[in-house]
Amino acid sequence: IRDRVDSYLKQLLIHLLLYQYWITEREFCGNGWRDEIDNFRDELDTLFESKTLYNFFLTRIDLMYSKAKKRVIKKTSLSPDCFPEKCPFSVEQLLDFDFYPEL
Repeated sequence: IRDRVDSYLKQLLIHLLLYQYWITEREFCGNGWRDEIDNFRDELDTLFESKTLYNFFLTRIDLMYSKAKKRVIKKTSLSPDCFPEKCPFSVEQLLDFDFYPEL
């Protein structure tokens, strides 16, 4: 089950980064990205009925952010310099169904 936490977290981060940084595509893809963001939050919310999995999630944010950032750079061809070194989203923002990042 821990691999599901990693997978959902990485996908959540990918879509948050796409939404925030791939401005030229947001008009066309933003609704789909928001739908995916909500889906991955929903999946994580279900898993977090287990406090152990929530605590595991907290330890994996930096690693999964690094992996997500690499995927987004490859997909978008955006400069690596436009992405923060560390995850720019707080735990609260990651799990907040009303949060969608803007630049």
